[in-house]
Amino acid sequence: MNERELLRLMTPDQRAEWRTARRTGGDTFLHIGAPDSGSDGLFWPYCDETWCGQWVGTCFDVCDGKACVFDWSCDTDGDWNYEYRCPLREYTDKSWQKDYEGAQATMQRYYQDVVETGEDPLNEFYIKRSVKRRERWTFQFANSILGMLLVKARRNGSVFAPKDLPKHVREYAGVTRVVRRGPAAGCARVHWTKGDVVLSRNGRRTETIEREVPRDPARVARDLKAAARRNLAREKTKIQAG
Repeated sequence: MNERELLRLMTPDQRAEWRTARRTGGDTFLHIGAPDSGSDGLFWPYCDETWCGQWVGTCFDVCDGKACVFDWSCDTDGDWNYEYRCPLREYTDKSWQKDYEGAQATMQRYYQDVVETGEDPLNEFYIKRSVKRRERWTFQFANSILGMLLVKARRNGSVFAPKDLPKHVREYAGVTRVVRRGPAAGCARVHWTKGDVVLSRNGRRTETIEREVPRDPARVARDLKAAARRNLAREKTKIQAG
């Protein structure tokens, strides 16, 4: 990257500011080449008690009238930082290659840590961490001066009072409040949105509820270790290929 190539990347206003700073010995804060989002840079993991990560890259400004290179970084919390690196004339393709190799080496250390621990704190691997479960429930409704009430629910031969229903079933049925006094005590007022309930036919309705449940942690860890091993093998192949 030379100054002529940099000027082509700039807007007219940026070019004018750059040339003025070069002529007068001033500074700019244009950060030419820095992305709008940190995720556009080179990802560099690091470990400081726990694994963290940051995106890194270079950008260009004028410092004391001279074209110069800055290192920018953006961590996974969205915090940005800029540090002076060197004059533009000293920045070469070898400088970038050194950055790439450093990030590659720390990434390999991260993969090795995943192989050893079965944990992926940086979420580098797309591993299925939950599965869909289907449950068949039969709800018993009744009409009252309070509106439609949920009397009970049944699944696999077990009967549940509204207050004892699992949270995801209460949410599905639209339970708003359990009645505590009077003839309807123990029943629940509901905001049912799953279709009409024909109360003349005993007020029963059978529903299939789908939900996501976490996978067995041991299986998730097994899949993470396998994925990390594959990535390590690919990286070693790249290095051997030169």
